[in-house]
Amino acid sequence: MNKKIIGIFIVTLLILTAFPTIGIMNETNNQLKEVPESLFHPAEFIFKLRENTADLNPEYEYITRDKIIEIAEAYTNYEWYPTIDNILHGKCAICGKRVDTVDRDYYSNWYEFWGWKTGQLSIGVPYKAGGFSSISGFNLTNPEDFYEQYTGTGEYEGTIHYGGDIYFEKLEPCSRACGIDCSGFVSRCWNLPEKHLTFAYPGYKGLSDVSSPIRYNELKPGDLINCQKYHAILFKEFVDEDTIIAIDQGGVAWQVAEFTCDVTFISDDGFYIRLEGSYYNYSGNFGNQLFEIRQYKFISNTPSTPTIEGPTSGKKETEYEYSFVATDPDGDDIYYCIEWGDGEEELGPNLSGEIITVKHTWSEDGLYCLRVKAKDDNGLESGWGTLEISMPKNKAINPFLLFLERLIERFPILEQMLQPIYDILA
Repeated sequence: MNKKIIGIFIVTLLILTAFPTIGIMNETNNQLKEVPESLFHPAEFIFKLRENTADLNPEYEYITRDKIIEIAEAYTNYEWYPTIDNILHGKCAICGKRVDTVDRDYYSNWYEFWGWKTGQLSIGVPYKAGGFSSISGFNLTNPEDFYEQYTGTGEYEGTIHYGGDIYFEKLEPCSRACGIDCSGFVSRCWNLPEKHLTFAYPGYKGLSDVSSPIRYNELKPGDLINCQKYHAILFKEFVDEDTIIAIDQGGVAWQVAEFTCDVTFISDDGFYIRLEGSYYNYSGNFGNQLFEIRQYKFISNTPSTPTIEGPTSGKKETEYEYSFVATDPDGDDIYYCIEWGDGEEELGPNLSGEIITVKHTWSEDGLYCLRVKAKDDNGLESGWGTLEISMPKNKAINPFLLFLERLIERFPILEQMLQPIYDILA
């Protein structure tokens, strides 16, 4: 009897223990349900579990700020030629979901710099709610190539995709529309393995999962200006202390575009700002929203690989001049480690971006590989910049060789006999 009571008690404990887990599973699977405000909702528990998981996740790769901006500008300057096949305003015949492409053929009252128009060159990858299209040339992870999508080629052979989609009422948009939205754009620029939202949501990762808050005066190229559930903007550079240049998707042109923003408010702690942006003759205040400033956790802060300029050939016992330059993303001073091939030296400290000129003399003939790497104040090192330099041997004039050359020229019949001797002496 006692054993039966103990058994019932244990089973009851197991059932009660399972309830929170079931609640979390149901909340995770029901991805379209609104997240309740309760502080003790299972969804909050999921967020806390995931809060620092990115630090331990090997799928997140380090990236330099220069590369982030290079990718962003490639999206901004992307040239494509939409056709009538890229237009849809209605339900997709394949998935049945509504699509509204960002074309001025339909939205004829739009500004000329908004969206795209058939038969005209369009510049900038178009806006697609929930979009995550990639562009070639950057080895982006899990690519969804925009060119192949809108032309119906390559991996998408025979299926021409619609050019963008501004229909918002869903988390899972039409898979046949192509383009990118604001958070997808930042995700691609950071080379994330999947699209991250402007906010964390059950079953979806947020940009906050892979970034940390910073202050306005700490902004650097490639940082995030984010308003959860509203908009994500990529910071490029300061114009002055109250004006910035940003790269945005969807906020001003329904395509990736660079624009100027006036910072109209900075919170006392420096972590939040309000913006008023302008693009061509169009301006807006982004709904007076409060934006948080964040930095990607996997920024590579190593100096750039030095570039080397100077002669690639010369003579021994002659002095030659070479120049080196590298930049540090944090503006730290730089030290140069130089390997001449016949000796080593270190120079520094030098300012980031400062061109350094050094002279060197080789005392022996031969082929030398000049190698230079940069190191910052924190000991972070760049890759090696290299330049091959040849110091050829000077051949002394041999009178007997000249005699053989002239003899062979005059009497070609002797070439077969004299050539082996000439080759040995040459």
